[in-house]
Amino acid sequence: MPILTREGETHGTTVDEKIYADIEQTVVRLGWLSQRQLMQLLDHKRFRLTLPQFYSLQALHDMAGQCKMSTLAERTNQSAASLTGVVDRLIEKDWFREHVTNQTVGRSWWK
Repeated sequence: MPILTREGETHGTTVDEKIYADIEQTVVRLGWLSQRQLMQLLDHKRFRLTLPQFYSLQALHDMAGQCKMSTLAERTNQSAASLTGVVDRLIEKDWFREHVTNQTVGRSWWK
């Protein structure tokens, strides 16, 4: 297999490795750009959401609108401590509200 070099020197990088590296770099860039665009859309005056807030709302929607705080933290890959702040801000923005029942210890949510 030919060796790819910038100036004809043997560097040890094959053409396939260079192609895979270029593809990987392109995918990373696309991911970064799409996440940046999503963040801009979420920051629009209509929503004013952060990514963690969006992911929390999405997870809540996927769970039919009701779940325990621990389940929401697990589903969104956030710590319970950081999720508490996220949820508190979502409540302030009236995206969802707290629901406390006698059978549940802790907080559960629905919108």
